[in-house]
Amino acid sequence: MSAGETNLIGAARNGDLEGVLSFLAKGADINIKSKNGSTALILASNGGHTCVVRVLLAKGSDVNIQAGNGTTALYMASLNGHTAIVKELLAKGSDVNIRAGNGSTAQMRASQNGHIEVVRLLNVAGAK
Repeated sequence: MSAGETNLIGAARNGDLEGVLSFLAKGADINIKSKNGSTALILASNGGHTCVVRVLLAKGSDVNIQAGNGTTALYMASLNGHTAIVKELLAKGSDVNIRAGNGSTAQMRASQNGHIEVVRLLNVAGAK
């Protein structure tokens, strides 16, 4: 676990589904932020941990929380080409046009990294 992370955030970052379920069952705050502003959902999305993302979404994780640098779960999943996670996040109402602190969007980052299917999904969802 990195400095400033809760047990839930660390488990989500590592793709530890059993740990995530355990910490949630014990009452962990699903939307708590680490010192850099990341949430369990942002880190699970970044790491491509689809099953963890699904659980967090089912338990009510806020899809539009921004980390300290302005990134969201959708931004991180799009950046890394995690198509299945992008679909899950869009189905839960992720705002496709949130800009990170540097002004970039999920669509911009997916496009820059050649994730064509993700770009298509974001376009269909109304990315500008």
